[in-house]
Amino acid sequence: MGKNKPSGTDQNQGDPKSVSNAEMERRLLSLETSVKEVSNNLVDRHLRTITIVFSCVTGLIAVCALLVTILGYISKSDVQQATTRMENRTDKASSDLDAKTDKAITEMNQKFQALAGEALKRPLLRVFTPDGPLDGQVFEVAGQTPFYPVPLFIANDGDKSTEPLSVRQFFSVPVSLNGFAFQQFLSSDKDYPVGYYLDFTELSRFGAPKISAKETWTFESVQGVSLVFTTTNRIECKMEIFYGADKPCEAKFTLKLKH
Repeated sequence: MGKNKPSGTDQNQGDPKSVSNAEMERRLLSLETSVKEVSNNLVDRHLRTITIVFSCVTGLIAVCALLVTILGYISKSDVQQATTRMENRTDKASSDLDAKTDKAITEMNQKFQALAGEALKRPLLRVFTPDGPLDGQVFEVAGQTPFYPVPLFIANDGDKSTEPLSVRQFFSVPVSLNGFAFQQFLSSDKDYPVGYYLDFTELSRFGAPKISAKETWTFESVQGVSLVFTTTNRIECKMEIFYGADKPCEAKFTLKLKH
């Protein structure tokens, strides 16, 4: 019997060109598959990378937000502490200022009270003899007889020292005061036209004395008044002592002549 001819398939398989094309198609298909896998892998990798990046960014943002919150809280706490310290310092400074102000006011009040108390202090003179106040006394003397009411006491009953004394002696008629440092002056008092003032520089190199509070100054022994003979038997006298008060210490007394 005769041999059968090979089929077309068998012919194509046996054709090298056909084999080459098939292999090429297979390889191309395999390459396409590989490219797709690689592409898918790359896409997945990119997606994972982007996811990681976004996760990291989100985490970083969260961390930053947390840090900002913590810093804000710390800053707020620091501000509160600084404010508290400032308030405490302000309160302390205010308290110190109030204390100093109160102390200054107290000291000022004390000084004012001391000055006011000192300003209220006054000297107060009183003139008297062993028989009592000079004012109103009557002394009997013989004409042309030296006389002056001694001993004569000048007491400062006040609570402040006097200014230097200035003594004025007035008479209703002419008399002569000899040897007692009296200097005559023209009196403007019509009831006592004859006046003398006591020149302390003739008595002491220290001048007019001051009488301290509660001190008594004494005329112990003086050459007295030489009374000029007159037709009257009564001489009215007035003594004024200026010592720094609002008005002088004044004493009126009478010299009655004996016949």
